Amino acid sequence: MRRFSVVVRTARRLLPVLALALLVSGCTTWSQAYPGSLSSPADVIDARSPEDVRILRQRGVEIELHKPVVSGDSIVGEARRFGFGRVAIPLSDIRRLDVPEGDGIRSAGLIIVAFPFALLAYVMLTCLSAETCS
Repeated sequence: MRRFSVVVRTARRLLPVLALALLVSGCTTWSQAYPGSLSSPADVIDARSPEDVRILRQRGVEIELHKPVVSGDSIVGEARRFGFGRVAIPLSDIRRLDVPEGDGIRSAGLIIVAFPFALLAYVMLTCLSAETCS
């Protein structure tokens, strides 16, 4: 029974942290940045300094780059999804460039749906660790 008590106590401590992490991360969607208000993909990278970008190449191949930077006439970044490591994509080969943006409506919906379940789980864990729950 003592081991169960330790598990419940640990879960009670972790639940608020996990709920906070969920709320902070929120929901993101890809938003088209080029073609758009900025004249080139390089301008998007320079103006927004995104952590990740999704690029649609002229041949229709889509690739996500992590920590993209402009180097000469290319965008260079880490293509983690396919395990390619660092890749360079010529600016002239970019048909569309998307950047992640927070989605307030989805985040609010997630909070509205998830909060009651998190609260219920917390109350249940509290009751399990107490002698009596009234």
